[in-house]
Parts: sequence; structure tokens; C-alpha cells
Amino acid sequence: MGIESAEVNTDEITLVYDLLQVSMDDIENVINQAQGHLKQTMTDKLRKGLIQYSEECELDNLAHLSKDSGCH
Repeated sequence: MGIESAEVNTDEITLVYDLLQVSMDDIENVINQAQGHLKQTMTDKLRKGLIQYSEECELDNLAHLSKDSGCH
């Protein structure tokens, strides 16, 4: 639920998902339960951190939207 598309290659998974329904942590937890822990290099860890930060910023921005707020 929340995953719009998935592409799986031998060393990479590409997902498009609805952040209001599922987060990268949720997806990673399901993969780890099914397949065991994923191999993570330092680059993978940095990429994951950037994605998590982006998710937090996007959710924070969405939380501030309302019908009464206008664009400047």
C-alpha cells in the first residue's frame, strides 16, 4: 500500500511511493523481514540519510498547508 511502482535489478531497487501512506523506513523494514538485512556501503548510508531528511522536510512542508494560506 502506498507503493506506486517498483523496479528491481540485481543490485538496486527503484521505488515510487506515496509518502503520506508509507516511508522509506517502512519499505526497508518489510524488505529486511523478507530477505534479511541489505548490504550498505557508506554511500548507501549517506543516500539513505538524505532520503530520510527529504521525507521529513516534505512532510513538514505538507503539515503547514491549509486552505487559508496563500502563495507569496
